[in-house]
Amino acid sequence: MVEIKKLKKGNYVVHDGEPHIIKDLQFVVYGTHSHTKAKIILQNLFTGKIIETSLPLHEQMQEANIIRKCASIISKEDSKMQIMDAVSFETIDADIESELLKQADENDQVTYIQFGNIAKVIEIRKR
Repeated sequence: MVEIKKLKKGNYVVHDGEPHIIKDLQFVVYGTHSHTKAKIILQNLFTGKIIETSLPLHEQMQEANIIRKCASIISKEDSKMQIMDAVSFETIDADIESELLKQADENDQVTYIQFGNIAKVIEIRKR
């Protein structure tokens, strides 16, 4: 857990049980005798949905343990692909955006992120 006042733009946090990246963080004072609050814009790493929230600085958020790894594409389907981790040789079913899916070919290298048991391809590296 980390205090809101110690967060920075680009940090990964857990909000409502899902991983988000902090897109923007501003400290705002409401009125002359009010406490400072943090206005935070978060983007869900897996759905892309943007959330805006305001929290007091003494609140805490859980840091997300996001793992970035390399893999090779084994096969691809409509919105998912099967990849093989380059280090552990583990086979993983990963989500992928339709734009990236069109660019991907079998045996291409990819970068993916993993949070718990969910994986998403974020980059295609052509050979």
